[in-house]
Amino acid sequence: MKRYLLYISAFLFAGSVATVAQAQRPSLDDITVRDLSSVSEGGKLSLSFNAGIDALRIGSQDLLIVVPELRANGTTGERYLLEPFFIAGKARATTLERERVLGNPREYMTPAPLSITVPSRGVRSVSYATSLPAQEWMSDASLHFKAYAFGCAACEKSESEKKVADKVLTAPRYRLSYVTPPVEDPKVRADKYTATIGFEVDGSRIDPSFSGNKSVLDEVNDKVVAILKNPDLKASKVEIVGYASPEASVAYNKSLSDKRAKAFADYLSGRYGVSREDFVARGEGEDWTRAKELIKEGEGNLSDEIRDKVLSIIGTVKDPDARDAEIKALDGGKTYSELLSSVWPAIRRTEYTISYTVRPFDVNEAKVLLKKNPKLLSLNELYLVAKTYDPASEEYKEVFDIASRLFPEEPVALINGAAADLEVGSFARALKTLPALGDSPEALNNLGVARALSGDYEGAVETLEKAAGLGSAEARANLEEISKTRN
Repeated sequence: MKRYLLYISAFLFAGSVATVAQAQRPSLDDITVRDLSSVSEGGKLSLSFNAGIDALRIGSQDLLIVVPELRANGTTGERYLLEPFFIAGKARATTLERERVLGNPREYMTPAPLSITVPSRGVRSVSYATSLPAQEWMSDASLHFKAYAFGCAACEKSESEKKVADKVLTAPRYRLSYVTPPVEDPKVRADKYTATIGFEVDGSRIDPSFSGNKSVLDEVNDKVVAILKNPDLKASKVEIVGYASPEASVAYNKSLSDKRAKAFADYLSGRYGVSREDFVARGEGEDWTRAKELIKEGEGNLSDEIRDKVLSIIGTVKDPDARDAEIKALDGGKTYSELLSSVWPAIRRTEYTISYTVRPFDVNEAKVLLKKNPKLLSLNELYLVAKTYDPASEEYKEVFDIASRLFPEEPVALINGAAADLEVGSFARALKTLPALGDSPEALNNLGVARALSGDYEGAVETLEKAAGLGSAEARANLEEISKTRN
């Protein structure tokens, strides 16, 4: 491409050069660009347009060499010269063709131009199409024409240029699908906590002064009061589950954990004035599942060999009492003694879950809670907050991110969260989450957009056609957009 310009420039400046204002014919002002289309895919930028030459005046001996050029918008200065096309008068075109056939083409004809158009033969437009290596800056580039006009040997020669398109690559304007979540009524929440309360051996009475119970019960107090004293909440149920370690028999430990769970219910009911009928308390007995987890995590300071033996006993011996006995038999009871001091105490615990209802909030209240305690908001409330922000804003995306995190199993939250990602062109997470959401038209439409943004146009069209078949107006519009930008 540079070779063309060197030869053309040398030829121009060998004689007089007319300014654009002085040049009589032909002129870039008489060329219009129509049907500009560009697609960036697979590392290539494909560009096409029709150059209208209806108004172009060109003499029989005239030649106009038009060199399209991409220029980065802004101040970075990147440029890319494209292949030129020639518009020639009848006599000049005949001369150029004769020279080519005889093997003696002009220097600026090597390599051959993209096309030579002769308007006098009834052709009133130039169809131009080329492809080039795509570069990042081309996503915001303008298209310019630089023209070199030649007359007969002793006639005027001129050079001119003009911008013909502000932006070559026009980003498709995809329509995304959002689902308005239903109003949650009543709005029910539940907070689960663990308290490791100390009890005397074989005992079930809660003594705040025993062992480290004061700090444990102070923490319980903070959790419970935060719910009971919050005017926006109304406690509805407290579920308590007690767990025991396996020192005694399975039956004994089941009974002991049940007594301790009920004692904790009595303690909470009496201290906070909550009806005992609002409590459900039960003991689960020995918790070998938690024991296995702790040992795998490295608790107990066991060697790899001993740890594997203990885990094997837990996994293969079905009778819990026999399981306990086999662990005691290892290395003269040394391992069991270690577990008794470092693992079993962590198994003895009380889990309590407080369920409560939350009053509804208006948008302004919800915006405040979004920063303080977003779990009190419903999906509908979060959606209404998001819709007060610009879709391109950080706040908009943040609200939908919070909704996806709070409601990870809710398809509506995931569909809307994916749409918010796609608003700013981020498609990676959408490609992971949307395929698992089934054949809802909203999920399929957003998945189609994500595939289009990733460059998978074939997959995008297939997915959008499926969504359109299910009634998605957005998918139909997106299919038209893909067709428009890729044809």
